[in-house]
Amino acid sequence: MLKELLDNILDRSAIDPNTVKLEHDQFNQPVLVLPEEQSIKDMSGYLKEPIRTKEKKYFQTVNSYIHYLNTFKQTNTQLFATPKFDDIRTFDFIIAVIDYHTPDTPHWCEHRAILELFITPQLEEWQRFEGDKFSQRDFIDHIKDNAADIANPDLATLIDALKKITINGKAAMNSSVNGHSESTNASASVDIKGVPDELELAIPMFYMSERYKIKVRLYVTGGEDGLTITYKMTNIKASLDMEYQAIVKKVADETCIELVY
Repeated sequence: MLKELLDNILDRSAIDPNTVKLEHDQFNQPVLVLPEEQSIKDMSGYLKEPIRTKEKKYFQTVNSYIHYLNTFKQTNTQLFATPKFDDIRTFDFIIAVIDYHTPDTPHWCEHRAILELFITPQLEEWQRFEGDKFSQRDFIDHIKDNAADIANPDLATLIDALKKITINGKAAMNSSVNGHSESTNASASVDIKGVPDELELAIPMFYMSERYKIKVRLYVTGGEDGLTITYKMTNIKASLDMEYQAIVKKVADETCIELVY
């Protein structure tokens, strides 16, 4: 095949065939020795068909990824999973090398399929405001804006409890136009009876994945700046890891491809 390729190249070029040699380097790789001031160019386009598949294919859905792998997988295809959740604002991925090496034979590893697992907008939204100090009204608005994500408690019950928070025996939410809660001193007594210690969200971790339950712990305080509410997502990294592992297992199980972490 290499001799045919060389003949094809020379037939279509102005190079004197007597000045060109086809040799092998120290690694037994074929090399084309050209005359001085000549350059080597990729001439694979002159072949009737490609010698091998050179493709890097990206996917965002698990099912389409599995379908592709089942279509093109070989006995030497390998899956690589490398979770990284230090920054949950980014994404993770799974890589399949279709033409991977075997113990006896090296391969080009140029046919790859990559599943990109992007963090969902719902998760980004809750993560973005984690640790921020909300006024009472602002937090209620935040809850209403993301009502579809809250699995427990019941939305109406939660909002009613938030509205009934009192500071020093008075309603924290007054009827002023600007909606700010009353200013109190640092030793204010805050009554949060009925407000749950935590919320339970049900949101997908990755694009097109199933909804996953995430705990959100609430912190209500009263001080010189009035009532403030903050929250912390208590099991987010563990949840991400569990969801990632579930997707990896699904891909490996449904394609029967060997997995390497």
